[in-house]
Amino acid sequence: MKTLLLLLILTFSLGACSKAPWKSFAPAELKQRRPGLYAEDFAAQQKKYVDVTSKIKLAPDDIKSYCALAKVFMYEARVTGEHPYYYPAALACLDEAISKDKENPEALILKTSVLLSLHHFSEAKELAQRISNSTKGTAAVYGMLCDANVELGNYTEAVQAVDKMMNLRPGLEAYSRASYLREITGDNNGAIEAMKLAVQAGLPGTEDAAWTRVTLGNLFYHQGKIAEAEAQFLMARMERINYPFALAGLAMVYKTRHEFDAASALLDSAITMIPEVAFYEKKAEIEELRGNTTAVDSLLAAIEIMLDEDEQAGHINHADRALLYAKHSYKIDAAINHAVLEIKLRPNNITAQYAMAYTLFRNQRYQEAKEYITKALRMNSNDADMLLLASSIAQKLGNSTEHVKYSMQAKAANPLVVATN
Repeated sequence: MKTLLLLLILTFSLGACSKAPWKSFAPAELKQRRPGLYAEDFAAQQKKYVDVTSKIKLAPDDIKSYCALAKVFMYEARVTGEHPYYYPAALACLDEAISKDKENPEALILKTSVLLSLHHFSEAKELAQRISNSTKGTAAVYGMLCDANVELGNYTEAVQAVDKMMNLRPGLEAYSRASYLREITGDNNGAIEAMKLAVQAGLPGTEDAAWTRVTLGNLFYHQGKIAEAEAQFLMARMERINYPFALAGLAMVYKTRHEFDAASALLDSAITMIPEVAFYEKKAEIEELRGNTTAVDSLLAAIEIMLDEDEQAGHINHADRALLYAKHSYKIDAAINHAVLEIKLRPNNITAQYAMAYTLFRNQRYQEAKEYITKALRMNSNDADMLLLASSIAQKLGNSTEHVKYSMQAKAANPLVVATN
């Protein structure tokens, strides 16, 4: 009887101990994906989730398990668009890992990636630099340093980082970063060539490869090369069946052709799978062209709710809001407030400067707008939208020479550009 009692006590104690880790760390649940969003892929993710959470229960001090769970959440954030749910979940895993091993390279690299996704660029740079200083440099770390420096406007440092990354491991990640840097500095053809290399380095059917091919399509699209853009979007849609971002790209192709019903239907299909802000904004662009102001207002209100959710989850999105509001002449007082907040965070970044210029323009502060658009164009960008804004600012200031010059540059960058400012 004593033996049985002892066994019962021991069993109860072991059961209590097995639950103890969850008192300090309770992982987020894996949410069901929306219908049509890669069921087989999700089944693999569910298995990973079950396996890794079981390992954490059995060995709560195993850092690799927390990192593996964070990777599951980060992947789901990218694939499902449920950023406000999954990025905080990933951060919780990584903070738990780091609390057990403050210098664990994998946990620190993954946390840097999440911070970049949440637009905490200064913090991300500090963390990436810390990893680089304390451990042997890896391609991933230099990729993070490139991203952080780009977003902070430290473009020379970004180039240096991507060069090191390319020397260590040329591939999809390195080529795509090189492409973006070339685009920033006005080398649009070079940007396309680098992104083609990134596409070739990807494994068809994977999310990374599909994203890269869509990015190549967007490069073509923003240069007015609609047929080339459509070809890339169609291939991405075939390689990763009905990839939502490929559908959105095709929608923009149809919008250019004024096939508004077809464009809107494609965006509706994308939205049923992923609650992506960009998809709603593309729909708003279509409704603006149709002259449907009620629909535009409704879509902008929906976007605001999504941005609020992102912000509550720790995502800094002042530039996104400023550009959205300025582009659609919506809440222009709030637009400039967001632009000011973004400039305080990253005064040297050209996107932040562009957002500031655009909101000042909307608020009829043209001389100040000129100062910021000049800063935004200092890298010799061939971005048609930025050049078009510079043209409109010059026109308001009565500078006909600059007005014509920037207008011609915008047309050269994208022959299909239309003055909307």
